[in-house]
Amino acid sequence: MRTYYPLYEGDGYLHPARQSLGVDSRAVETRARALRGETLKALLTRFGQWLETSLRPGPRRDVEAYLAQSTDHADLERRLRDVERKNQLGYC
Repeated sequence: MRTYYPLYEGDGYLHPARQSLGVDSRAVETRARALRGETLKALLTRFGQWLETSLRPGPRRDVEAYLAQSTDHADLERRLRDVERKNQLGYC
């Protein structure tokens, strides 16, 4: 199917083209719809991944939960030293 697209002639009016562009408009529209669908799917996938990582508890929350489990002052100090050592060695 050949489609004639209007061309802008510079006078503010759209005039019919004098020659065919030789483009199958149905194929172009089908491809454009497929690309829009892929783009939307990729965007939703990236948004889901971002949401999952942002809602995941971070290392600071894990450390605070670990420190909150201490039973007394001495246990809290021991746990603080453990956390500091792990940070210095790059474990956390």
